[in-house]
Parts: sequence; C-alpha cells; structure tokens
Amino acid sequence: MGRQLPILATPSDERELLTFIRTLSPIRVYVSFAEAIDGLWINDWEHRDIEGCGFHVWLQSYPWTPEYKQTGGPRCPPDRRGRWYVSNDCAAPVIEISRPVPNSTVGGRIYWARDFAAPDGLAYDAVDFASIVDRVWNWVRRNGHRKLSNSKREGPYYLSEAWSRLRQ
Repeated sequence: MGRQLPILATPSDERELLTFIRTLSPIRVYVSFAEAIDGLWINDWEHRDIEGCGFHVWLQSYPWTPEYKQTGGPRCPPDRRGRWYVSNDCAAPVIEISRPVPNSTVGGRIYWARDFAAPDGLAYDAVDFASIVDRVWNWVRRNGHRKLSNSKREGPYYLSEAWSRLRQ
C-alpha cells in the first residue's frame, strides 16, 4: 500500500523540499502532462516555480526507465488530446507532490505509491527506498506546522512560507 502525508507548500517551500530530497539522491522532476516529451521534465526547478497541480520526483539512485504515451481516445476531451505523460510511474521510484485546489485549506499531499499499482512488483529495492521516504516524511514533520484544534495538532503540514502566510 502507498504512503502519504498531507502538506500545504508555496513554490519556495517546494524548492526547499526538493533541495532536501536531492541530498538523499540525485533527482529529476517532471509534471503530469505536457505538449511534448521534453516539456514533461523540469530541469530548472531551483530557479522557477513549477506550474500545474503537482509534480513527481524521480530519485535517480534507483534505476527506472520512463515510458511515454499520449492522451487520446473516444472519451478524452478534445482540449486534452495529444498530451504526453509518463505511463509507467505507478511502479517507479517516484515521490509525487500534489497541490490542493486554490484557496483550499485541506492540503495537497506528498505520496509514494510503493506497490499499490504494481501487479508485477517493483524493480527497485522497496525497503531501501522506504528508508528514504521515512527521511523525507520526517523532514516534513520537523519543518512543517499543523493547526491546533481541540488541543491537538491536525490537518496538513504547512511548510515554512505557507505557515507564515497563514499566520499573517
């Protein structure tokens, strides 16, 4: 089964998180859909905001060969046809960062699918990868803040800048 942690982060917070993850493994960052295959990969994430509803982080210390497909078919909305995506990331050494819908306090999430959608198993060391995921989750918990409600902390972890904005 997969693992997830609810978070709220600004683009600056996301860069800080990615910088931490990069201390654990070389990384490549990609978005869910793009007009061209090269457009999926975000090579300059340190210098600009990543657009869209989220992104994925491949920890390159774990081998994987991304496979690409295009959207289409009879039920695909015309404005979304022909967009490229990575088709085999369900069983990949990838951490997903999802953002909440605008003006939401529910939060996005940081997620590792593990073997949730991998009927043929994983081609990388899941136990070792889980230890990396533990370190990422611990970083989020140490650097994040949660709202106090009924004498207990609950809800998403607000990373530094998101927390500062909430407190203003």
